[in-house]
Amino acid sequence: MAYLYPRAFRNFDPISGTVPDLFRTQFTYVAERARAILAQRTVEQILFAYRSLLWIAQKREDEDREALFSAGTGATIEYWTSPAKDVLHVMDRVEISGQADFPDATWQEYFAVLALSCIGHCKEMIPVPRVLSKGDSPEMESLRVAADIAFDATEAIAIAEMLIREAHVIPTATEKTISLRNSIAAIAKHQLTANLKASVIEEFPSISNREAGRRIFSRLRTQAEEALRGDEAEKTHRFAIWIGQYRRLGD
Repeated sequence: MAYLYPRAFRNFDPISGTVPDLFRTQFTYVAERARAILAQRTVEQILFAYRSLLWIAQKREDEDREALFSAGTGATIEYWTSPAKDVLHVMDRVEISGQADFPDATWQEYFAVLALSCIGHCKEMIPVPRVLSKGDSPEMESLRVAADIAFDATEAIAIAEMLIREAHVIPTATEKTISLRNSIAAIAKHQLTANLKASVIEEFPSISNREAGRRIFSRLRTQAEEALRGDEAEKTHRFAIWIGQYRRLGD
């Protein structure tokens, strides 16, 4: 499952923010194309749409976990994916119409928001200390991370423009369809988890995922009790999973 950074727009205004220095030309091109699609949207609407995307990504993560559990010992799931691919995987089961906070929503707008979030993600990631591969300099690590995220941003905006050109029609609702209009409370609840996830990956030291999860839990216990279900061992394990996902971004 690909990773969406919960605080992608913390230091990046989706309408007027400047792009990172690394791959500036590419990110500027993506930002201009995404902002053209979102020209009639406010910052608040874009942020609301991104919170919905975070929730959708969590649903995808839950599906992966359930599939792995059902498959039994020795099974694997696909981790080499992308944010855009994950949204494509579930979009035929998500009903986006009728949202008061994102009226007349289209999937091309969601993919444009996703592209902008990748740019904000890059601005947040580059200054964050990471576990470096053997022999790599911080500069080389930053370049590699920025290149990966630039690819994700380009893929997302390409899909957005494809949906516009092809006048793509999502299949009609089935009994499995998730309505964003009816999921406002769930999305708000998930934001607690998303914020906790961001806090975890920003604090982990260069030790094992499990030990990092245990240490961080002791500092973020209050947030964890509010956002996650289960006992302390289960919450610590969830922290370790998040850290592992983050570290794989540099692989």
